[in-house]
Amino acid sequence: MPYADSIGNLQPRDCSDLPPCTKSGVFTIYPDESNTLTVYCDMCTNGGGWTVIQRRIDDSVDFYKYWNDYKSGFGNVSGNHWLGNDNLHILTRARNYVIRFELKDFADNTAYAEYQSFHVANEASNYKVTFSTYTGTAGSMNNLWDMHLKSRILVN
Repeated sequence: MPYADSIGNLQPRDCSDLPPCTKSGVFTIYPDESNTLTVYCDMCTNGGGWTVIQRRIDDSVDFYKYWNDYKSGFGNVSGNHWLGNDNLHILTRARNYVIRFELKDFADNTAYAEYQSFHVANEASNYKVTFSTYTGTAGSMNNLWDMHLKSRILVN
C-alpha cells in the first residue's frame, strides 16, 4: 500500500503501486517512511509494475566494479545501472517480492527466470540473497550467469 503525504498525494513503495496505465520510465519510490529511491519502472513486461534493479543494454557502463560500487549502486537508472545492494536491502526488507531475470545474449537468444520470493539481507550479512520457487525458460542458475552479458533484473 502506498504512503500518503500531508496533502494526500500517494507515494508508491515500489513500481507495482503505480496505476496500470502508467508509462514505463523513471520514478521516485518510497520503500519506507525514511527512504526514497529513484528507479526505472517497467510497466509493460508481464503485466507491468516492475522495479528495475539492473539494466545492461550495452557495454557503455563497466560492471566490473568494487564492493562499494555495488553497495551504493552505479550508472543511470534510465540506462545501464545497478540499483545498489543497500537499496535492494531497503526495498526488500518490508515486503515479499518476485524477482525476474530477463536475459539476452549477443546472439539475441533470450530467456527469463522468475522467483516468487526474493530478499536481500544487509551489509553485515554480506547482502545474502534468498529466493525460491522458480518458473521460466532460463533453466539453472548456471544458465543465468552464462547469459548475463545483456540483462535486466526486475522486482515486483
